[in-house]
Amino acid sequence: MDVKPMKWLAIVNPVSGGSNTSKQMEQILFEVKGFVFEHQITEYPGHAEELAEASSDFDGIAVVGGDGTLLEVLKCMDLERQTLAIIPTGTGNSLARDLDFSSISRSIEAIDDKNIVYIDLMRVTFRDEGGFSSQYYSASTIGIGYPANLVEVGNRFFKHLGKFCYPVAATVKSVFNNKFKVQLGYDGGNLESKSLTGLLVNNTRHAGNFKTFPGASIDDGQLDVMELNAGFFKQNLHNISLLSKKPFYAAATLYRMKSLVIKLRKPQFLMIDGEIFPDIMNVEVEILPRRLKCYKNGRTAS
Repeated sequence: MDVKPMKWLAIVNPVSGGSNTSKQMEQILFEVKGFVFEHQITEYPGHAEELAEASSDFDGIAVVGGDGTLLEVLKCMDLERQTLAIIPTGTGNSLARDLDFSSISRSIEAIDDKNIVYIDLMRVTFRDEGGFSSQYYSASTIGIGYPANLVEVGNRFFKHLGKFCYPVAATVKSVFNNKFKVQLGYDGGNLESKSLTGLLVNNTRHAGNFKTFPGASIDDGQLDVMELNAGFFKQNLHNISLLSKKPFYAAATLYRMKSLVIKLRKPQFLMIDGEIFPDIMNVEVEILPRRLKCYKNGRTAS
């Protein structure tokens, strides 16, 4: 019996990853048009959400962009019915790295090979200082303190550096690596007061360019949490260790869990998959096991 081919929509962020992506976009679109029924170009922040919300006629969505574009799409796509493909053109590409997409051609090959996997998502609900609440589905990384601050600086000042954007921003922000007061509740337990320089909650091994959680898995049904409490020297030693092929130093405490409650004493930046949300006071994170159907590279790199 013949199987009806999937009907694909490509949502394309032409400015994802900075100027290098813009120069390559014509070739990228040529490759993508080989399998998609239609492609739409995002024109402003939040446009990918709108396009995903209007995509009910499509069986799959191909995200041509980075982690931030993916975050918008996940918020509004039909997770029960639609399949996701990633064509990574962003700065960090955390999930794409965990799916073994070393290049755009590898990601397109995965679609041709029909190598489908089911991966976890993190449901993150947060409230800002004014009491406004929002909810997103994160595929890779949630950060407060140092991790959020370095992404904010990287996006604002160093985006033109491409893959070096976040490593450079990590060094710059480590000079002003201040502590903040927070209450944390793990897996429904009592809130515990702590003083930290940063907090990371991950679904992937990678947080941007950094292989921060080598033992993490995108389908293990667990949140990987890192509590950071390090000054300039220790934080940079930690960063260098993560960027090396063989990590040799850690300035953090690691946990694994299924849910997390975060209550901040003062408003902070919240980073979700490379996007910054300001003045956040409360955050709740829950793992959703095998919630997303997507493609993974199944070929051995040559």
